[in-house]
Amino acid sequence: MARLLKRRAAIASSAALLGTAALCLPSVGLRAQSALPKGPVRLLVGYSPGGPADSMARLIAQKFSDRTGFTTLVENKPGAGGVIATEMVSKALPDGNTLILANMASTIMAKLTYPKLPYDPQKDLAPVSLVSTFQHALSVIPSVPVADTVQFATWAKANPGKANFGVPAIGGLSHFFGLMLGKAIGVDMQPVPYKGTAPMLIDLNSGQL
Repeated sequence: MARLLKRRAAIASSAALLGTAALCLPSVGLRAQSALPKGPVRLLVGYSPGGPADSMARLIAQKFSDRTGFTTLVENKPGAGGVIATEMVSKALPDGNTLILANMASTIMAKLTYPKLPYDPQKDLAPVSLVSTFQHALSVIPSVPVADTVQFATWAKANPGKANFGVPAIGGLSHFFGLMLGKAIGVDMQPVPYKGTAPMLIDLNSGQL
């Protein structure tokens, strides 16, 4: 029984570190006969330009334009962990011309963390395609003398108040990963929210984070 519980804990931990990104559109649009785009396509991203989600969206937009012949424009609507952009798509016209590159933060976890989410991911959105899966990593600047999580735990305990961590989205997987790590090592790690990965990495590389 103990081995089984440890195995389940390991599987749960691995799953928590794995994120996904998918294309979604208004669910009404998927059921409508006019669901296929008939003009310029808007592809919304809930994060700032320059990050992985933005880069992925621009690759998709180019391929989508090549296949359909329609211009596909990427629109960055950062804020609230992707909720702002997701709400816009959930209320868009059901004509198939508006899509979003959404992740688990705004489609799954937001329903569990927001007391009043302005949309219902299960009713208002319809998945089109899984785009990618990705893992999370803990990164520190070179001036922090650690090479693994054990050394990080020792350093964090010896430097109270300095083990703050950046997150590209409040309520996302990386947010909870940081809180869980802090709880596991007995350190109060405070999240620093950003509107995407790009501005977070700028602060990390400059030593501000």
